[in-house]
Amino acid sequence: MSAAGRSGSNVHQLTDLNLPAADIYSPLVAAADASRVFFTSTGDLTGANSEHFNELFTLLANGTGLAQVTEGGLYYDPDFSVSDTNVVVFSDKIDHTGQNACHTLQVFKVNPGGPITQVTNNCPTSDVSYNPRIRSDGQFIFFQGSYELFRMTITGTGITPLTHDNDNAQKYPVISTTTSPTWIAFRCRYHGRYQVCRSNSNGYYQRLTTDPDYNSYTTDISGDGNKIVFVSNADLAGENPDHRSRLFYYDVPTTSFHQLTHGSRDVYWGDGNGNISRDGSWVYYKEDNELPYRAGGDDLLRVSTSTGVVERVPGFTHGGSYIGAAFDVDSTGSKAFFFGENFLDKSPSGTSLFVADQLAKPAFTIGKNAPTLLNWDPDPESTRYDVVRGDVASLAIAGSTVDLGPVTCLEDDSPDNATAGNEDAAQPLPGQTFFYLYRGTKGSPPVTASWGQGTGARERIAAACNP
Repeated sequence: MSAAGRSGSNVHQLTDLNLPAADIYSPLVAAADASRVFFTSTGDLTGANSEHFNELFTLLANGTGLAQVTEGGLYYDPDFSVSDTNVVVFSDKIDHTGQNACHTLQVFKVNPGGPITQVTNNCPTSDVSYNPRIRSDGQFIFFQGSYELFRMTITGTGITPLTHDNDNAQKYPVISTTTSPTWIAFRCRYHGRYQVCRSNSNGYYQRLTTDPDYNSYTTDISGDGNKIVFVSNADLAGENPDHRSRLFYYDVPTTSFHQLTHGSRDVYWGDGNGNISRDGSWVYYKEDNELPYRAGGDDLLRVSTSTGVVERVPGFTHGGSYIGAAFDVDSTGSKAFFFGENFLDKSPSGTSLFVADQLAKPAFTIGKNAPTLLNWDPDPESTRYDVVRGDVASLAIAGSTVDLGPVTCLEDDSPDNATAGNEDAAQPLPGQTFFYLYRGTKGSPPVTASWGQGTGARERIAAACNP
């Protein structure tokens, strides 16, 4: 597992799973407080899965506590949901408890370290139950039966239908967490197209989109139920006349549609794309960056629902960095967990789990050995970097600026976040102190950033590594 900083600039690996990509499956679910993550894998990660079944695992966010949660495999549906109390619900055909002899789809629950419990009993009716979603307090489960959405208690009692549209299409429900009644957003059909609908635990039903020509796919809902995120080719906000695949959200209080993504790249439905933080402030998504598969893959980004500002979560990728399908975010959108390969020279040949902490202070590491190797957390907007070395004794205040004095350009327009291959051979003399600075080049056309500010918010000035 790995960790990243402000706007994705602190990507650090916490635990190196180093698995083939085929061994990691969607989804990836993070606890609301970012304390742990859950995921499925066919890897023998703890020594308890020699059969390489698709099992559920959990891992603490500090990279410790890797544990296998299920045993015997998740045969049908790797989809699962986790409450704030770490109760996991999933659906399966396997007879995990000796109560599913008919091997139909049932809803099960499990706590890490505890036994699996079957919640539904579909054998007498030959019915099915799947796509379970557990409320954050762990008291209620929402799921799809053969045709409709239902609600039940955590013990399987009080099963109540929430929809009555007689539509056997998979609805992919998502639920709110912090309101009563609980709101459910889901995929429905109208005019022969997939649409976005919502319902609540009291049985209220509303269709939000009705476009007869273009599908809309629900992806997530905010904790209060007021923002419903979805992917669509429809022109719902007057900003998508060419009908590209875009990310939108519907704002319930204002009954308005808002387009979140624009430009030449599409956003596709699936694999958790369009994942909104519980507080509704950020939507995370993957965007096709037009690079070959596993030679850069998709970009993982986030967009502010209040300002529309877009930030790259792990920064620009270089050298075959790859972001896998699964990702999830914490309740405030400050931390994002994702599977990736070859980030910061970690897991160059396998898949590992990374966490990007948007509030962390970016690290700048100066090697202790000669020649001196420098590396830093990648900036989410910079595509190239300049690096200089100077002498602390030469620093001087020059009016409204800080004069860095004579400096040496160690790297000019470096494509990565390290000076590997251009290590600094110079070593300070006794009593002498070197300083190092880096800056990024951003945007298209490229604009070179400053060297930052020093005493009294004075701009640092250096005559080296000129744009």
